[in-house]
Amino acid sequence: MLPRRGTIAAMIAAATTAALLSAAGAQAGQAPRGAAGARTVCTDRIDRMTASALRGCGYRVDPLLRVSALPGGGSAYDYGDYTLLVPPAHFRPLREPDRVLAAYGFPTRKRLGKAWYGLMRAVRSFARPQRYLVADPRVSYNTNEPSWAGYDVNDHQYLSVETVWTEPHFVASGCTAGDQFAEWAGIGGLNGSNDLGQEGTTYNHPNWPAHTGFIEAISDGSGSPVEAASFDPSAGDSVYALLSWDSSASEFDYYLEDETTGRSYTAHSRVVDANLDTAEVVSERPEVGVTEQPPHLPIYADLSKFQPLRVQYAKAYWSAGHSGFYGDSHNSLTMKVDSDPTIAQPGTLGSGSGFTVTWDRCS
Repeated sequence: MLPRRGTIAAMIAAATTAALLSAAGAQAGQAPRGAAGARTVCTDRIDRMTASALRGCGYRVDPLLRVSALPGGGSAYDYGDYTLLVPPAHFRPLREPDRVLAAYGFPTRKRLGKAWYGLMRAVRSFARPQRYLVADPRVSYNTNEPSWAGYDVNDHQYLSVETVWTEPHFVASGCTAGDQFAEWAGIGGLNGSNDLGQEGTTYNHPNWPAHTGFIEAISDGSGSPVEAASFDPSAGDSVYALLSWDSSASEFDYYLEDETTGRSYTAHSRVVDANLDTAEVVSERPEVGVTEQPPHLPIYADLSKFQPLRVQYAKAYWSAGHSGFYGDSHNSLTMKVDSDPTIAQPGTLGSGSGFTVTWDRCS
């Protein structure tokens, strides 16, 4: 049973929730943009499109199903596959005990130790609840190693991975108009596994803001990236990502923070399967389809040309300890297909578990 809240703040939150649920239902029933029978317009940003227009453009729309109270006046917004955790406006991570931080998906003092204070001190704002979440089945940040550049570790059963990177600047390259890019931290997806949890940022994803966050849980090969709406870092911002596996709930927990602006984003997945054999920090060119004829090989987007991308550090946690990637059994991942020229590649992994990824060609 949920606790009853009688404060003015709770009444405002309840009104906001009702408005969101009402808007989600209204949007779900709207016709595609334009006159009856007109072709759906698919060039707008997704935050300017109706739910029906999004569906007509190939997106999956997950409406808000229910809202639950969290300690201190915040709420959990359940969209089915994912639940967004939104603290109240007065929430200050530095003042909250670990049990409250954990309820909102924030890293705890116990988890991060000395690094916790500096990270939480930067937090100034939180993701906003949406009428619906938007997933893109047409694009996949997936388990295909030839489209990855970065590092993985593979010596334990991993429960968390964290990293900090500088959101890259992009320059004209002569690649196709559909070039794309993603940077993410993940658990699973290697050694033939079809299970992968990941979170990060994308660039030039169709209809999304130029730079925006995403979360994804691929279970048994099925899953689509979901926009982390209102988490939109700029080129040059420092982005922190902490992805964790909650074995008691069989779900992935997502935490993203733009350390430059102070924006945070917290969520968790539905119940999924997981492969904990590897943890990764990866730059990727996404899969955007498969060939029509068997054996239905993946089709990749051209890789957007980015200036050298700096990963400040990469760290993994398991039940009995933790380590930077440098101190664990690790592999470098080079983006290339068979004997074709290299598309992107990581530099040497330093003793502080940092590295730089460089762009070489479009495809």
